[in-house]
Amino acid sequence: MDTNIYVSKLMKLLKQQRILLPTLLILSGTQLLSVVFLFCKKERIVLVPPLVSQVMWIDGYAVSQTYLQHMGLFMGQLLLSNSAESIKVQMDTILRFVHPAAYTTIRHYLIGEEEHLKKQQGSYHFNVHDITVHGKNNSVTLTGDRESYIGGQCIDRAKETYTLTFKFHNGRYLLTRCQKEEHL
Repeated sequence: MDTNIYVSKLMKLLKQQRILLPTLLILSGTQLLSVVFLFCKKERIVLVPPLVSQVMWIDGYAVSQTYLQHMGLFMGQLLLSNSAESIKVQMDTILRFVHPAAYTTIRHYLIGEEEHLKKQQGSYHFNVHDITVHGKNNSVTLTGDRESYIGGQCIDRAKETYTLTFKFHNGRYLLTRCQKEEHL
């Protein structure tokens, strides 16, 4: 009698195996296929700033022209509009967006600016008039008027052009250089 029970249970298990084995193989195959598609897919990050007027995206190692434009304007304002009171906070923000290869150079420049502004009790303000994006070079050219103040008095106003260059590093575009262009 016991052998009949074992045989019937064994038959039920074999029947379940015949049903579940193809299901298991199909599920394993689809899982393997989804992993292959996941590794072949390029990631696209959609950025949503507080005021959305244009579409911005990062796709693999490329960014949209509007992202470069906004990033250049953001970094340009931090670098080119400073005061003795605000430069420390702005310097900390800037250095979070600087490429490791340029970190030391930009940090030394900002420390020099901080000392100069505190010594003179001065400030700079940069009014951007034109932004040119160079997508292939990952750079942005800002043209505008830079005003220099000492003790609240405007001592100089000049039209200046700066080129900010960025590089992709660990999923982010980071500043590698800010260079003043000479007007001819």
